Amino acid sequence: MELPLKREVEGYYVFCKTDVINKRAVLQWNQPMTEGAMSGRLRNLREIHDFLQSMFTHRFRYGERKMLNESSAISEAQQNLIMKHADTRTFLNHYLPRHIDTDIQNIMNGRESNKSLMRAITRMSKWIDKRRPRHLTSEQRASLREHPEYIEVTRRLSEHTEACESDPSAAMQSRLEKLRREISNTFGRLERALQKKINLLGKLFTWPTSQSQEVEWQRRNAAVAAISRYCCFLEGGPLRGRRKRRAPSDGFDEEQTNLLPKTAKNRYSSAGPLKQDILLVNAENHIKKAKKPRRCFQCYGNTEISIHRRTQKYSEYKSTLRHF
Repeated sequence: MELPLKREVEGYYVFCKTDVINKRAVLQWNQPMTEGAMSGRLRNLREIHDFLQSMFTHRFRYGERKMLNESSAISEAQQNLIMKHADTRTFLNHYLPRHIDTDIQNIMNGRESNKSLMRAITRMSKWIDKRRPRHLTSEQRASLREHPEYIEVTRRLSEHTEACESDPSAAMQSRLEKLRREISNTFGRLERALQKKINLLGKLFTWPTSQSQEVEWQRRNAAVAAISRYCCFLEGGPLRGRRKRRAPSDGFDEEQTNLLPKTAKNRYSSAGPLKQDILLVNAENHIKKAKKPRRCFQCYGNTEISIHRRTQKYSEYKSTLRHF
């Protein structure tokens, strides 16, 4: 469905650039907002509302994909087509929320699910705390200039400024501008880190204010949430496990094939006895001579398994100890 727009606004950007001219914010409709500016504004939005999870641009697709998944009017194939996913596995691994927001109690009791109530309980605005301070005080900002990292960047900028006076080349000026941006970025990063640390310590170093057990649980949950925000994890949910490994086959791997002479390599497709004998001899010599053999002597002596398993060479010596 086409969206009619006025001719004069067809070339405008929805997220446009903003410049400060004469101490006033002016929207530059014909210039797009940079990725860094968008990330910074989303981060400020999260600080203003005190959302539990971090805000970033891709998070908007999470709610969109969840709404499509819950809609009965859209099939699974249409969901993948809209989101440009190859299969549903992408949604299950990266988009499906790990926090269940379904009214399970009413469903198990045979009653109709209260979707509006569950949506109000689990939405992001539930974590809004209007009393939370958002900016540092003057004393706190002044303490950042005494940070060793900030002092080091300032020293490098001062030395390079003196060097530019004697050699005002284009390369030196470019390096000077880079150091100025670096000192600004360092101060901003230290400022954000200090805000997180103050919020973390403010939630951890508290004392009981009531004899109610529920109030104590709320104090404990607030401390846990502060620790979660302080950690460097953008998304919730379980951590990924070990990378999946390919199941071993009964054929010969590349390393075992490289041990064969050229005549045997040419006949790799045929299962002749010469190839097997060479692999067995090499495995036997390795087990006898190596100080920490990476081939298992127990597997080598088992004639009921394949040659590949008998002569398999592991990545480290400890792998052979798992067989006992």
